[in-house]
Amino acid sequence: MANLLRAMNARSNGDGLSDYSADLKQEPMNPPSVFNFYPPDFGIPGMNLMGPEFQIFNSSTAISRANFVNDAVYGTIGKSMTTDLSYYLTVASNPDQLVDTLGQVMMHGQMSPEMRSTILGVVSAIPDNTRRVKAVLYLIASSSQYQVEH
Repeated sequence: MANLLRAMNARSNGDGLSDYSADLKQEPMNPPSVFNFYPPDFGIPGMNLMGPEFQIFNSSTAISRANFVNDAVYGTIGKSMTTDLSYYLTVASNPDQLVDTLGQVMMHGQMSPEMRSTILGVVSAIPDNTRRVKAVLYLIASSSQYQVEH
């Protein structure tokens, strides 16, 4: 949530955010145990990998994440939240530059070439710059690659 809101230059008094964080099973100041939101030794089912953050990732929280992204990008969160996409609008007329810029900001330059190509193909067909910026934000933030911290 914080990464997406930072990328959107969001400002808020926090109104409405606690409902979303509760839906994501990460309510601020209310972890279920001393290990925070998940124990450090959680193994990813069916794999030989540790992935503590995946303990709270399930079909319900996956939908909640997509809903949060949609509301943040296309709707509203609380009564006080504002966003400022003006920086991205300066590069929005160049889809390559826009995707690269948001890929750097949101994914620290670790977007796969396949993901970049798919997003670029979609947003190149959008003529309106504001809609183009929002589409890139939504597509990155709702992607499976974005859900995994690198």
